[in-house]
Amino acid sequence: MYQHLRNSGYYVEVLGSPLTCFDASQYGALLLVDSEEEYFPEEIAKLKRDVDGGLSLIVFADWYNVSVMRKVKFYDENTRQWWMPDTGGANIPALNDLLSPWGIALSDKVYEGEFTLGDHEMYYASGTSISRFPSEGRIITRTLNNQGFEVISGHTQQVEEIPILGLYQTGSDKLAGRVVVYGDSNCLDSAHIQKGE
Repeated sequence: MYQHLRNSGYYVEVLGSPLTCFDASQYGALLLVDSEEEYFPEEIAKLKRDVDGGLSLIVFADWYNVSVMRKVKFYDENTRQWWMPDTGGANIPALNDLLSPWGIALSDKVYEGEFTLGDHEMYYASGTSISRFPSEGRIITRTLNNQGFEVISGHTQQVEEIPILGLYQTGSDKLAGRVVVYGDSNCLDSAHIQKGE
């Protein structure tokens, strides 16, 4: 994704410090991709002010489900211990804290499947869904497989109308920023663009 944005003429900078340490007036958008970070209340408040002031926020999330994490624990031969992931693909509880000022929340469900978005064939590798979104926003839904259910039970379950993409203009003022939330970050990884055969 970084190289694609650069090749398209965009300036991309990686933020290696807390959200309180950058001047949002110098940027058009903040991308949070597969975030595993925690966010302090000061960072959440600043980001809300930044978006109100024109910064757009684009979140590419991933899955988070405690039952699935317990199920995918593994035995590490090097340490001779059982390991369980500390988080799923993303830290959804922290992202929900960060997105709460706009009334946005992600679920603890894990979904997978193929679908079409416009002219593009897409593969949702292992993402979450949107559980709460402002009524003024726009939600895109698709039919997907409940991957979390399959991991836990061994049975497949297809679910319709899963909200996977949310688009929200934060204010009536054209200067206000936008918040975009997509439940799976694997679409940005060239290794996951097409489902393996």
